[in-house]
Amino acid sequence: MAPKPPPPKPKPPSPDLNSLLKNLAKEEPIPPAKEAEKTEKKPPQLSELLDTIARAPDEAKPAEEQRAEKPPAAFSGLLETTITGAIRSKVEEGWYVLAGVIDAENIVVELDLELALDGSVLEVQIADRARYNSDTAFRAVAESARRAVIQASPFEILRQHADTYEVWRKIRMPFGLRQ
Repeated sequence: MAPKPPPPKPKPPSPDLNSLLKNLAKEEPIPPAKEAEKTEKKPPQLSELLDTIARAPDEAKPAEEQRAEKPPAAFSGLLETTITGAIRSKVEEGWYVLAGVIDAENIVVELDLELALDGSVLEVQIADRARYNSDTAFRAVAESARRAVIQASPFEILRQHADTYEVWRKIRMPFGLRQ
């Protein structure tokens, strides 16, 4: 035979509203002036902000501004040939233009690539937006090239050239089916 469970404990009586109000009345109210001081923060004065900016070293400057101060090494010669050739080669492996695009083999699309230090693609923009918006054949080739760049990412060769990242971080490259 199983032992009987103990009877449930009686609930403590809940305080009535009057006793709660009496307890609140016993507490000392916070004076309105002190309450305002706690909740209201004064905005910093303009002179304080300017002093903070003047005291802060270069880390207070945006990254773009810091990069602009150091002129990047020229993206040309052997480095340019090596990097653009490797990117183009990998992109062309997976680049297909839909059949039926009129004159697709004669269209050259320039893409602006923004690359991460690890060689992955951060952003790809079609340089000639006016033609992209007005020419359907160009748009088809441009979109297929853009997709191919994204699918080919990351470009491992860029890791070998991490020391020249500021040079190849943003590249404009032409892509065409005849190249």
